[in-house]
Amino acid sequence: MPRSTEQEFADERAILRSKLDFHRKLARHRVSCLGDEQAKARLVPSLTTPAGILSHLAAVERYWFVKVFDGQPWVPPWSADDPDADWRVGDVPVSQIVADYADAVATANRIIAAHDLEERAKDSSRFDAGVTLRWILVHMIEETAQHNGHLDILCEQLAAVHSPVDVGIDGGRPSSTPITTGR
Repeated sequence: MPRSTEQEFADERAILRSKLDFHRKLARHRVSCLGDEQAKARLVPSLTTPAGILSHLAAVERYWFVKVFDGQPWVPPWSADDPDADWRVGDVPVSQIVADYADAVATANRIIAAHDLEERAKDSSRFDAGVTLRWILVHMIEETAQHNGHLDILCEQLAAVHSPVDVGIDGGRPSSTPITTGR
């Protein structure tokens, strides 16, 4: 997935958006290349699956941008009784999980576009009152990049069982969309 070199040296807002958008697109692509069975395969003892990761990422996009930053009501899928509910995807088709993630990202992008980086979160009840849009963007880059690393490993594990073409990877990267560093 090529990175835009023009935005690598742009203003701070463009850099933050470029980095977050790159990792969002990569996560969405990695999961959308998988069939339902592969995307929901449990290859590690935890609930971590490719589909579960994308479901979790949709929830954290909404949590940080909709609930925390914009102060809108939002009921998370997790609870005290089931803190991992956002990782469980059950019979939900992968195409629906991918579409839900795209919707969460679009909502977050509308919120990001309407605010300055220095603006403080409206719902800081669980956080320091100094949480800004800038901090949330950096946190979401970190969160999404971390989960892309998990997706990379899971796709490698799937490729060991299936053909790399079947799981949409080539050497651990999504096939047909090479990653370039822009250097």
